[in-house]
Amino acid sequence: MNKTVAFSISDTGQKVTDKKVGIQGTGTAEEIRNVEKIKAMLSLWNATNSGFESVINFENIKNKVIKSKTYRITPTELKFFNEELYGPEGIEVFKL
Repeated sequence: MNKTVAFSISDTGQKVTDKKVGIQGTGTAEEIRNVEKIKAMLSLWNATNSGFESVINFENIKNKVIKSKTYRITPTELKFFNEELYGPEGIEVFKL
C-alpha cells in the first residue's frame, strides 16, 4: 500500500570490534510480476546464496510452497558507512 521503504545492507560477518561497513537507504519498492524477471532475480539470489536452489525457486513461489514475492527497490538516498574510509562514525550520503 505504501511504496516508500527503508533498507540496510551489511556484512553479517563483521565483528563488534571491526571497522563498520554498510549501507542504509530509502526509496520506493515495486513488486515484480514478470515471470522472466522473477526467474532472473532468483538466479542472482541463488548464485549468491548457493545451496537453497531446491527451495527458493520459481516453481515453489508459483505453487505457494514458499510465501515470497520479488521486489525492485529504486533508491532515492544512500548512506554509506565506511569507518575504514571515513573514520569513526564516518558516512557519506548520496541523493539520487
